[in-house]
Amino acid sequence: MDQYEEYTVRFLDCLVTAEALPDVIVIENFEAHPKPGDVPVVGREWIPDTTLGVAWYLLNNYFQ
Repeated sequence: MDQYEEYTVRFLDCLVTAEALPDVIVIENFEAHPKPGDVPVVGREWIPDTTLGVAWYLLNNYFQ
């Protein structure tokens, strides 16, 4: 998904607005109906739209 980080940020911004940001969050990259042999992209923390990229962004921008 090439908008993984964007959608995550939009969702968390809604939680912040509602004063409902959780103390703990799990970053998972999955697809409800993956293609056979499709492997989720863990990636690196400096690459957006990967599991580690989104986790790194949230750690530095929401959970400091």
